Amino acid sequence: MYVDEWDVYMCPNLYPMHYKTTSRQGYSEYESLPENCANCPKKEKCLYKGQSNRIIRRHIEMWFKTESEAQAQGFSRSQR
Repeated sequence: MYVDEWDVYMCPNLYPMHYKTTSRQGYSEYESLPENCANCPKKEKCLYKGQSNRIIRRHIEMWFKTESEAQAQGFSRSQR
């Protein structure tokens, strides 16, 4: 789940995943803290074998698509 006001994704255990970088291919990456994942009861469903934390990648085109849909409904990022 993405929280626009804070520019974070929330993991299934409701810890924030903060922006890390944008790749040259146009993917924004959001990363959880390894200490939040270490003892998480839901890590079996979130992490691949050998991972210590979760990373979400979202292509920048998805941001534009989301913004276009919001504008079509009468909202924009500046109004939120």
